[in-house]
Amino acid sequence: MAKLLWRPGTLLLSLLVLVALLAVACSSSDAVEEEAEEEAAAAAPTTAPTAEAESQDQTSTTGESNTPTPQPQIASTEVAMTSGSADPTATPAPEVQSSGPEAAQATAKPEGKYGGTIDMHVAGNVAHWNIMECGSGGTCMSPTAPFSNGLVHYNGETPEPLDIRGDLATGWTVSEGGTRYVFDLPDDARWHDGVQITSSDVVFSINEMLRTDVPRPRSGQIRPYVKEVTALGDYQVQVDLNFASSAFLAFMALDFMKMWPQHHVGTDPATQKNMRLEENILGSGPFEMVEHDKDVVYKWEKNQDYFKDGLPYFDGMNYYIINDSSSIVAAYKAEQVLMTVYLNSNMNVREGKELQDHREGKGRVFFAGPTLWHAMLINTEAEPFNDVRVRRALNLILHRQAFNEIFGAGEYLIGSPLPPDQWFGRTTEEWLERPGLRQTAEGDKHPDESPRPSG
Repeated sequence: MAKLLWRPGTLLLSLLVLVALLAVACSSSDAVEEEAEEEAAAAAPTTAPTAEAESQDQTSTTGESNTPTPQPQIASTEVAMTSGSADPTATPAPEVQSSGPEAAQATAKPEGKYGGTIDMHVAGNVAHWNIMECGSGGTCMSPTAPFSNGLVHYNGETPEPLDIRGDLATGWTVSEGGTRYVFDLPDDARWHDGVQITSSDVVFSINEMLRTDVPRPRSGQIRPYVKEVTALGDYQVQVDLNFASSAFLAFMALDFMKMWPQHHVGTDPATQKNMRLEENILGSGPFEMVEHDKDVVYKWEKNQDYFKDGLPYFDGMNYYIINDSSSIVAAYKAEQVLMTVYLNSNMNVREGKELQDHREGKGRVFFAGPTLWHAMLINTEAEPFNDVRVRRALNLILHRQAFNEIFGAGEYLIGSPLPPDQWFGRTTEEWLERPGLRQTAEGDKHPDESPRPSG
């Protein structure tokens, strides 16, 4: 997969600082996710992980918006074991004493350039407009993001990938051993219909994410963590957790965790508006959709009453819906589109490399890390795949390296339950020693894993 940075002659503006995502070779993931939304919602975890496995010392999130949030220190997995050692004693997490954060939201930069409309590419038409029920990124999350705000989001202005700052929130503090978050809200933020945003909207939205009677394939990921959400006046929200976990804030920063207007959606599940419908769109974000021509384009205009002073920079955005990969390549070559909306661009690796060569000096294609996947999906309830021996045999005989060379042109990583070469998993070298992944020095499938006649 890849992303593209462009420097066009006419639409310079904020393109000088934006990096576009041009993902390649990931075209199947959105369709699979969208079809599996209800299954994913039904399979959402209902049992919270143990506090011992998740808890860690917490600190308050203070400071300027471009200061990366420190990452947690990862303890070594190598533990000395002796038969006579006593049980370890947990160190209590310290209570956080904080007077509150200062500036956690994005702010306009003096060097920022204003005006213009940027033409972008999206690989598919929107599936629906209910962000709470979104299971896919390109066909659900991406189209809903411009008109929405989350409570927090990932800071794209620092090199730290896990840096989180306020989106709707102006800041937050953490206390009670990491189990209580108190978020501060602005007193001048409004929904696009002019109604003021208050703590009741945030409480309502988080409680909507926690519902189990409706699909919540992504937003429902916070269910194991959240114990209770409480409004503290009009502009503060308290979130109490079942246990201390850094994962809570990381999940809340995802673009699937957007806030809803309580007065518009309604609190009674029996009479709530159907938020899947375009006619019921209402948000608070930096852009408002002014046109949607199905399978052609979405058009956005700047929110003139946005609560973040000086933002956004662009006057508008056009999302052109192009699915065919050859047409996508042609559109970039002709500069009809300048960046992609989502990392799934529908181009394969070879097309991405072709575009990279063609636009050298004018644009850059970046092949992203292990964020999406290709897989063979198996119905484990149908014969013969309901037999675990068959599934194990498939795991052994598939030659993944050959697939990667054919489809990935040398860019794909080895298939494994966890991405290789990350701090939370094995290295590529370690995976290549595992059954099902081994091969000979000549690059052939290891003979011990080839199919053999029974008996």
